[in-house]
Amino acid sequence: MTTEASLVGRWRLDWYRELDAATGEKISDPFGASPNGRLLYTARGHMSVHLARTDGQTHGVDYYFGYTGSYTLDGDFVVHQLEISSHPDLTGAQQRRAVRFEGDRLTLSTPEYEVEGRKRVAALSWVRA
Repeated sequence: MTTEASLVGRWRLDWYRELDAATGEKISDPFGASPNGRLLYTARGHMSVHLARTDGQTHGVDYYFGYTGSYTLDGDFVVHQLEISSHPDLTGAQQRRAVRFEGDRLTLSTPEYEVEGRKRVAALSWVRA
């Protein structure tokens, strides 16, 4: 089970991939091959995340994404309660992520979703910064 102590701290994005939900095979790199990102969890239940492309493509939503708010733990899931988002329609929403640790690496994954008949998950891998 995930604990608050294991999450608290500053994390640097290693990779962000869209994966086939059944096989884990990489489908795409939504923010390019080497995106930049930071994730912060505090001991007081606050969180903030920022993602940006680094490959020079600067077209709207696909260039930057960020939000801040609070978080709670639910077993091996973290639930982000968004207070401010770069996508205004997400302000006030919740984002539920599966949590997996491997050493100092944290991987957060979305619930399954379907695009063009293929079930997918978005997964972001973070290392302690």
